[in-house]
Amino acid sequence: MWIGRELRRRAGGRVNVVLSQRQTASDGQIVSPTKHERRQTFSAIKLPGICSSCNNNWMSQIEEAASPILKAMMNDQQTSLSTEDQFILARWGALKTLVADLIDHGFQTFSRLDYKWFYDNRVPPPDFLLRLGRIDTSGQDVHYFSLQPIRTGLNLNGIQANNPFYLDFEISFGPVYMTTRYFNLNTGGYPRPSEIISLIWWTLVWPQNQSTTWPPSSTITPEMLPDNQGAWPELQLWIDKNLRRKK
Repeated sequence: MWIGRELRRRAGGRVNVVLSQRQTASDGQIVSPTKHERRQTFSAIKLPGICSSCNNNWMSQIEEAASPILKAMMNDQQTSLSTEDQFILARWGALKTLVADLIDHGFQTFSRLDYKWFYDNRVPPPDFLLRLGRIDTSGQDVHYFSLQPIRTGLNLNGIQANNPFYLDFEISFGPVYMTTRYFNLNTGGYPRPSEIISLIWWTLVWPQNQSTTWPPSSTITPEMLPDNQGAWPELQLWIDKNLRRKK
C-alpha cells in the first residue's frame, strides 16, 4: 500500500499496474502460455493467510524500516547502502517472497516450517539471494511481477523427488527492480546452485560483506526481462556482443 501511495505521488494521480506472472505446472516446470496480464491498482492486491496481528505489528515494523531506503530508490536517487541497509532490505525482500508464495500460482514452494522459521528469527534465511536493478519503462505504467517455483527433481539425502526447492521472485516498482531466491528449508541437504552472477545491471544486496551503491551502472529495459522459459534473451545478446571476447 505504501508503494502504491508513493507511485501515485510520483505520477500525480491514479496508478494502474500490470502484473505479469509465468505460470507453472504441478511439477514446478514453466508451461505455455506462460504469461497472463491483468490491470489493477496496487491497493487492490490482496494476499491470503496473513493475520491482522502479524500484519500490524512485526511485519509492519519490517516495512517501516525498509520504506525510507526504497523510497529514495523509487525517486531515482543515488543511494549508498551500508551493510545495515542491506540487511534491512534483505529482511524485507525475504518477507515479500514468503508472502508472494501465498498467491495461487500453480505450486506453493514454502511449508509451515519456512514461515515459522522466519517468524522466530526475522532475518534473511540461509542461502537467501537478493539483487536490485534499475529498470527504465520510459514512463509506461507497467510493473513486472513473476513467481517461478523450482523443484528438486532428484532423490538425494532423503529428499523426496519433486519436493519444493526454491522460489525465484521478481518485482518492479518505479525504477526499482528486485529479484530474490528463497530456498525451502526442507531441502537443506540438497546442493545449492551457484550464486547468481552479478553483472553491471545489478546491485547485489544479499549475501553482502561490504557497503555498496544503487543504482548499478547500467539500466534494464522491459525488452531485457525474462522470456516465458525464464531466460533473458536480450540481456544475453548484449553480453555476447559487448563482453564476450571476440575471436
